[in-house]
Amino acid sequence: MAFSIKQALAKKTAPAADVPSSPLAAAATAEAKPLPTLETRRYLWTARAYGIALYLSLVVNLALAGALLMLAPLKRVDPMLVSFSDKSEQVVQIQPFPRGTEGFNAMTEKMVGEYVKIREEILPDDAEMAERYSTYLFNRTTNAQFGLFQAEASKRYTEFRAGRLSRYVDIIVVNRQGAGYIVEYTTTDIDNTGRERQKLTWQATLSVDYQPRQVTYSEQYVNPLGFIVTDYQTRTKRQ
Repeated sequence: MAFSIKQALAKKTAPAADVPSSPLAAAATAEAKPLPTLETRRYLWTARAYGIALYLSLVVNLALAGALLMLAPLKRVDPMLVSFSDKSEQVVQIQPFPRGTEGFNAMTEKMVGEYVKIREEILPDDAEMAERYSTYLFNRTTNAQFGLFQAEASKRYTEFRAGRLSRYVDIIVVNRQGAGYIVEYTTTDIDNTGRERQKLTWQATLSVDYQPRQVTYSEQYVNPLGFIVTDYQTRTKRQ
């Protein structure tokens, strides 16, 4: 029994075969194990980076594929005929000028006086007169009023050309009265020698409005505010 106890104590206190008995032995054991070289460690880090990039690319591609599958039912092919036209032929909507804007009344009075001046003047330049009648007055007068103006202006224009006369207009005052305007102006008739033949004072009564219109792109600046004369009358004032 004593022998068994001594043997057990000897086995318990005996150093293990694989445990170094001293620090020098531990260092010798560590030096015996091979360490990874710098090139090997670089290769491992590169492999990890490629693995992460591959994983992220796979996730992004799967997300894009899912988005395409979700949008696939919205795709539809509709045949259509596309025609291209010159920009000058495109239709433009002219919106009426909003009332109540600051300076609205002053602007309208200015346009009323300008309308009377262009309508009543008779200049010696036939091209200028044709432009005024066919462009300015035509786009600022209702069809019914422009028809009446044509009949009156044609007769007066013929008389002035036969007598070699011209008529110039000076606006005296523009007053608003109710829903319309009253314009006082003078006309001065001059012959081809520059001599004044007659000077008269007139009073014109107008009703105006701002109306939406559809015009071509090239004509949108002829009357961009939609200013329209709906009624026009004029008479001479007593001197």
